[in-house]
Amino acid sequence: DASYLSPHVNLASRLEAATKQYGVPILFSEEVAKHLSPTLLSLCRLLDRVTVKGSTQPLHVYTWDFQPFTHLSPSTASDESSGGKEEVSGVDALATSMRPGGEWESHCTPEELLLQYGPHTSESFRHLFKQAVEAYLGGPTGEASNWKEATVLLQQCREVRPGDGPSERLLSFVSQHADKDENAPSWWRGFRSLEDK
Repeated sequence: DASYLSPHVNLASRLEAATKQYGVPILFSEEVAKHLSPTLLSLCRLLDRVTVKGSTQPLHVYTWDFQPFTHLSPSTASDESSGGKEEVSGVDALATSMRPGGEWESHCTPEELLLQYGPHTSESFRHLFKQAVEAYLGGPTGEASNWKEATVLLQQCREVRPGDGPSERLLSFVSQHADKDENAPSWWRGFRSLEDK
């Protein structure tokens, strides 16, 4: 099967592994983001611009901030002590909303389902995080980066949402690589290598 040789398999594997680095349940590339409606894309977060091992082409990576919610699980439905409910992530809920053949259990589309459960981040938080990422990346070439401002904004993000994985990850990267004046290093071109698998 030719798909095993596809660069998409490598990219999917790298992004799946990187979810642990960013502390998010899902990451997807700009190629996937292009297929989202403007409404759905506005509810996602651009996290970073990276290259993955085996590729030199930088790509933007995004996440959808799935929220845990109470979901009726067939395995616990008859368990009176738990009330038949368990906390599951939005990712798991989407997976259980599909039949084995790939059809949706409900009559709503995947987009309607995502909009129904929405991200667990507020619009104001996503706007603040977007400003931080823009200051960090500095445009297509990195020339407009302002890591001092990015640091301040990311610290504000951390205050609003303590333990936010993407904010912590970017703060860590910036603090490790900023020059003595807390600016982006001379080699910064608006992306970084995501080598860890």
